[in-house]
Amino acid sequence: MSWVSKIGDKRSFVGGAVLLIYSVSLVIYTLGNYQLGTLSYMGPGMFPVLIGGVLSLLSIFVIFNAIGSEGTEFHVDWRPLLSVLGSVAAFALLIEPFGLIPSIIVMTAISSFAAERLGLRATVLLAVAIAVLTVGIFHYGLKLRFEIIAWPF
Repeated sequence: MSWVSKIGDKRSFVGGAVLLIYSVSLVIYTLGNYQLGTLSYMGPGMFPVLIGGVLSLLSIFVIFNAIGSEGTEFHVDWRPLLSVLGSVAAFALLIEPFGLIPSIIVMTAISSFAAERLGLRATVLLAVAIAVLTVGIFHYGLKLRFEIIAWPF
């Protein structure tokens, strides 16, 4: 009997493994690129290393908890995964040339494909609400310098 057959909750096991890979990568990248400093004079790498360490411990707990427990089989639903990743990529590509509001609207429209029952009216209302809140919080509230609307042509 192999150790793979002892994994009862494959979904939690895979989630814990992905989180472990991410958190260890975060720690390794941070240690290679930022100064840690000391506890009394913390450098820019201290907080990411601490967060990566805590996430690593939590993910190890999730992995060991999934072994020997009962749970669900692992299944990837590709539509939500690709629509959310695509919306983030679209936002990153559109924010510079078109500005904050158009990139938020496109991001919301693409990510709405993740939900099966979200109609056109709900998507438009959600896009407008997120755009208004984002502009209010980041542009006016925090005074971050984003172009609200830009036209590159």
